[in-house]
Amino acid sequence: MCSLFCRLLKLGAILMFIIFPLFGKWEYRAAASLKISPADHVDIKITPEVRFQGDGLDKYLAESEAEYDFFDFFEVGASYRLIVKHVKSEPDIIRHRLAAYVNAEIKIGRTQPSFRVMYNSYEEDEEISNIIRVKTTLDHNIPNSKIDPSIAAEIYHYFSTSVFYKFRYSFVLDWHPSGPHSVEFKYKLDDYMSSDKIRHLMEIEYEFEL
Repeated sequence: MCSLFCRLLKLGAILMFIIFPLFGKWEYRAAASLKISPADHVDIKITPEVRFQGDGLDKYLAESEAEYDFFDFFEVGASYRLIVKHVKSEPDIIRHRLAAYVNAEIKIGRTQPSFRVMYNSYEEDEEISNIIRVKTTLDHNIPNSKIDPSIAAEIYHYFSTSVFYKFRYSFVLDWHPSGPHSVEFKYKLDDYMSSDKIRHLMEIEYEFEL
């Protein structure tokens, strides 16, 4: 018998891949990450990424991130991102982003809910500054499977006010083929509060962990 989490995944798949794609525009992203652990409870991740829209290349990015696990259920992190926006027939536009976050999680059987609060100095999607992001994620480990699914909902709002401007819903399949290799297939839906604008994001990220 299908569990409750399985039923939610089926509902999410129907909404995300059949109904929602009828509306809005699409963006495609590809990334490759190297993750290392130089010390106990410390992880460092380096990620180059490219992003495409309907008319071709949109941005390319490079990000470095450091994370420290205080406890099994609580971690803090910070990152720096270099953003290069490609503009046809003009010089590329360079931007920088700093981010910091705290994340809490708890494991319940094979399911792991988590809650994250992040500050962004700059948001490259909308080209605005000082953003707070609040995200809730539900991960699930499937027995005898190399693929683990997760779903998430995230709220974006301005740091100086309590105004929400975007909701993001995510569906992720995390594939662990062997050893230090993993590949994430991600679908994200951005729903903007101040207009009828909807954006679909398809992402693939390969990670190698030392």
